Amino acid sequence: MFGILAFRRRSLLLAVSALVYLGTAVAFWVPGWGEPDHPSPDPVVFVLLASMGVASIQAALIIGGRKYGGQVDLNDAPAEVLSALPGLDQQRATAIVSSRTETGRFRSVDELWSRGLLSGPPSKDLVDRLVVVPVQDRR
Repeated sequence: MFGILAFRRRSLLLAVSALVYLGTAVAFWVPGWGEPDHPSPDPVVFVLLASMGVASIQAALIIGGRKYGGQVDLNDAPAEVLSALPGLDQQRATAIVSSRTETGRFRSVDELWSRGLLSGPPSKDLVDRLVVVPVQDRR
């Protein structure tokens, strides 16, 4: 539960608390752990738990470092939404919407450059934020 919340809220603190919760649950799950005549749990359990903890922290760090939410469909987004993306101002966003209306829907993000709407290839930040939903030909 905490891991899902950490993923959605992009919180490192929440991911760490999930790891602490998991560790506490494991400590109570292994009955008699630490008592002199009780055998140690299987090392595979510890490796599995450690890898889960590392993965949750890595996910929180990666997702927490992003500045923006989900992806934007280049073929359906209005100019106001496009202008909020990195590297696009209101003028370029309006030109994109006009090109989409006059020339037709985009088939890829690279078409922004080939149509002359960007001065160079789209930046990685922009490519990561845009998606082009495939166009189905109507018959």
